[in-house]
This record gives sequence, C-alpha cells and structure tokens, in this order.
Amino acid sequence: RRYYKDGLAESSANLLTVGSNHLFIIKTIIICERSDQVDTFIDFSITPSGQSAIKVGRFTCSQEKTFIFNDVFVLDAGDVLSAVGASVAGTAQYDLWITFIDQNWS
Repeated sequence: RRYYKDGLAESSANLLTVGSNHLFIIKTIIICERSDQVDTFIDFSITPSGQSAIKVGRFTCSQEKTFIFNDVFVLDAGDVLSAVGASVAGTAQYDLWITFIDQNWS
C-alpha cells in the first residue's frame, strides 16, 4: 500500500494509524522539501497505543531536495506514525510518500 501527504506544513500531522487486527511494515518514506527554504528538517515519531511518543528520527532536507528513508520498521495495532516539519523561516512545506505492507489478521 501507499500513503501520500501533499504539502505537510510546519505543524504536527498524524500520517498513519494502525487499526485493530492489522500490522503495517513501513518500507520507505520519501520526503521532498518543496518550499525552497534553507535549514529545514522533519521529525518522525511513533506513538504506541496508550504510551508516550518514540522519536524515529530527524531528517534534514535541503532546498527543494529529496530525502529517502528506507529502514524497515513495524507499526502494530493502535500505533500512530506522525511527522512535524520546521525551518528557520517558518514556512517549510513537504511532500511525503510512504510505502508499506498492510497485514490483516482479521
């Protein structure tokens, strides 16, 4: 499966939420910085069901460049993958493309 987020701004956004009896295997996250801003980064975190957020990583994105994160990880039922971007100017925009395998146990 795939998920596309067009124009993620500098605010927190829940990208994927795993439903009951499902397991998501995240294969690739492609990040495109599209606002021509300098010194931009994006943070990804996982919030397991009923727990505090765990930071997956902070990725620096240069002006109008693409960053590919292809470490494989698993999200279990109730987990939420979220992201927040930031830049010095405060106006960064990102496009995100996430590919994953959805295992349905129901």
